[in-house]
Amino acid sequence: MTQRDFTDFLQDIIEAIYQLEKITKNISFEEFLARVEIFLSVVKLIEIIGEAVKNIPDGVRVKYPEIWRGDMKP
Repeated sequence: MTQRDFTDFLQDIIEAIYQLEKITKNISFEEFLARVEIFLSVVKLIEIIGEAVKNIPDGVRVKYPEIWRGDMKP
């Protein structure tokens, strides 16, 4: 398995956020809850973000504290 650089994980986060915006744009909260495929897609994308965040080195978090707030711990 190829070793991934932390920038690969940052790209995963960016892509997941892009997909979240695309999926949830122009739908109501009620529609979001009613459409299981949308709901599950959003849950999966949030999971992807969470897993990617776990792979960001502590040094990067220390260097950019404005991004890695205390309530965003992996």
